[in-house]
Amino acid sequence: MMADQDLSFLYIEDHPASRRVMQLLLDVMGYSNLTLIEHTQDIIAQLEQTKKDFDVIFLDLHLSPLDGFEVQKLLRAHNRFGQAKIVALTASVMPNELHTVRQNFDGLIAKPLNYDTFFGYVTRILAGEPVWETS
Repeated sequence: MMADQDLSFLYIEDHPASRRVMQLLLDVMGYSNLTLIEHTQDIIAQLEQTKKDFDVIFLDLHLSPLDGFEVQKLLRAHNRFGQAKIVALTASVMPNELHTVRQNFDGLIAKPLNYDTFFGYVTRILAGEPVWETS
């Protein structure tokens, strides 16, 4: 499968196995431009140091010290990262969080990630279509 090698992905995730799964999935799909960030301490400074712009940002909701909701606000307010598609990834989302996610994110994908569905989700996200998969 041919992927646009110019596309740049970011995954902010504290769990090493989840980062590895994302790396493997995107690699199999033909995307090699992935930046992985494991904590949200000084998140904007970390991202500015990469000197990259991102097309899609996958963001775990349950992070520390800043959670995914706080990070999303910082990203949207930033002149370089605010235009990226920001997709929440989580193993669990509470009903009261779902409304906030739908208001502020470009999509939601439940973990664990599954190759059979993930390829379609990424294709839709890149086409500007929303993805709201919670199970």
